[in-house]
Amino acid sequence: MIPQKHVAHTIFPQSFFTNGISREMLYFNYWRFFNRPREKPRPGWGTYFARMIKYPAPDNDIDQLGRIIDHINDRTTNYRASHTIVIPCPHKDINRTMGAPCLNYITIQTEDASNLTNTKIINMLAVYRNHDFTRRAYGNYFGLCNLLKYIAHETNSQIGTLTCVSSHAFVDICKSALLSIANKILGVTS
Repeated sequence: MIPQKHVAHTIFPQSFFTNGISREMLYFNYWRFFNRPREKPRPGWGTYFARMIKYPAPDNDIDQLGRIIDHINDRTTNYRASHTIVIPCPHKDINRTMGAPCLNYITIQTEDASNLTNTKIINMLAVYRNHDFTRRAYGNYFGLCNLLKYIAHETNSQIGTLTCVSSHAFVDICKSALLSIANKILGVTS
């Protein structure tokens, strides 16, 4: 089983970010770690963070996260604006059923903190196609919280709400059977 900290780092590599570090240094540290030599080649499609900062578009890679942060910072009225980070690549991931990105997209929404100030609130909506609550949910939520915190920091905004939606969420059947047995032993009724 993958430790939850590792799951969280696929969404946002918190250990590479400290207050004051530039975006360029964050990206540099991330790619240095990601591309380091390994005993076994890295399987699969990559990480969510890699897709956020270097989305493999057919013509040119796109820094989706950087564009959103710049857009929020460059506009004086961002309130009620919505920005989307797309994770799957239709030209690469269409035939993958297992091992493909389960996180479909993230929407960053800004709102006015009050009518008296220019403070922004950053809210996030994450939509998953598939969510294993036993193995991944906590790490995913932890990573999304760190990403939201980073965006709020980079845009001098307040942290708002995080909402997650899963079109298919599950708990491994063996673990749910074990939970049922434990509930019977403890006398817990549903």
